[in-house]
Amino acid sequence: MAEHGIDDEGHASRFLTGEILREADLVLTMELPQLRKIESQYPEFAGGLRVLKSYLPDYDIQLGDIADPYRRSVFHYRLCFAEISLSVEAMITCI
Repeated sequence: MAEHGIDDEGHASRFLTGEILREADLVLTMELPQLRKIESQYPEFAGGLRVLKSYLPDYDIQLGDIADPYRRSVFHYRLCFAEISLSVEAMITCI
């Protein structure tokens, strides 16, 4: 994040809860299995879930997911950042 001038100080992950989902208009996941798990645990929020990469104009489920770089090399973190950035840029053009 620092390489791109983004301050993530104070950021901490947290478990997803029904309360968080109720407060959200849209929940984006990096991986389809994450989306499916949320759908199965909270079916009432299925309409507000989407895979982030699905905003890419040439998105195909065969393209795969944005892989979690946790405990991987710096290369994998940079790749993840690039995929998220491209997906967010595509999402912005849709809204």
